[in-house]
Amino acid sequence: MSSGIFAWTLVLVLLLSERVAPFRVELERIYYNEWDDYAIIGFEVHETPTLRALHEQINRELKDVVLDASAPHDGDAYCFHLTIELGQVGNINPFKEIYESLPEKKVDLSFMAKSVALFFMQTE
Repeated sequence: MSSGIFAWTLVLVLLLSERVAPFRVELERIYYNEWDDYAIIGFEVHETPTLRALHEQINRELKDVVLDASAPHDGDAYCFHLTIELGQVGNINPFKEIYESLPEKKVDLSFMAKSVALFFMQTE
C-alpha cells in the first residue's frame, strides 16, 4: 500500500470515527494463531449488531479508497478481534510462549470505544 493510499485510508477512518457513537466492546478470550512465518495473539471480541454494521460500512467505504479492499480473513465470516501483537516469527516464537504460559484464556473485560482505527499489514 503506498503512503498516498495509507493517507486516504487514514482520512476515511478519521471521518468515519467522527460519525460513530461510542459503543461497548466486550472481550471474551485470548487467542493465538499462526500462518506461514507470522503469529498473532489477541482478544476475541463479542460480535454485536453495532460492530457488524460498522465492519460492513468500513468495507463499503474502503472501496472508494483502495483498488482491492478484500482480505483472506474478511467477509461475512469475519471474527471480531483486538490484536495485542502480530509479527514475523522464526525458531523462537514469543507469541506462542506467552499464550501457552497463560493459565486462563477466558476473560471478562469490556470498554467503551469512542473512536475507530484501521490497521493493515503490508507484506510486500
